Amino acid sequence: MTARPPEVLPATLPDTPPAELPKPAELIDRALARLAGVCVLWGVPGLEREAVVKPSARLTRALGRADLFSTLIRLHPALVTSHTHVLDEVLCHELAHLAAVRLHGHDIRPHGKEWQRLMELAGHSSSATMRVPDWPGRSERRGRVWRHVCVRCKATRLAGRPMRAWRCARCRDAGRPGALKIERVK
Repeated sequence: MTARPPEVLPATLPDTPPAELPKPAELIDRALARLAGVCVLWGVPGLEREAVVKPSARLTRALGRADLFSTLIRLHPALVTSHTHVLDEVLCHELAHLAAVRLHGHDIRPHGKEWQRLMELAGHSSSATMRVPDWPGRSERRGRVWRHVCVRCKATRLAGRPMRAWRCARCRDAGRPGALKIERVK
């Protein structure tokens, strides 16, 4: 009989026995309480209490998503169960979206200068994306997966998605249509 490997606990709770780990709702509430001061700094006190935060199994690639009209923030389920060290920054990111709309209206870019300023005030990166090591819901980018082959001269070009508007430059320069056959690379 082989021994089972030990369970890996979240980085912020190293001494907590598995039976006593906080529930996701408790972790979210604690993170929101830590962000109360940030909301005051942004000039939107109480925003952290207005926001409704829920884990969502529908998120497969994004860490979080904010609905600007209902103040609903959805979080990737793995974020609140095994990546508590990232929870504060993701919640701050999504709350900054809500705060930016409240302060500047809906006619702003999602990760525009207003949002970036709020993230900088909170002490976080103003980048729209973040890398999380060992993230279960994300895989490395697969690279180019579509091959575009000229039907006449067999010139090849690769892309991350099918580019139906592309034409073979060599054939177009010679006065031919330059049509490409698109095939998925396995």
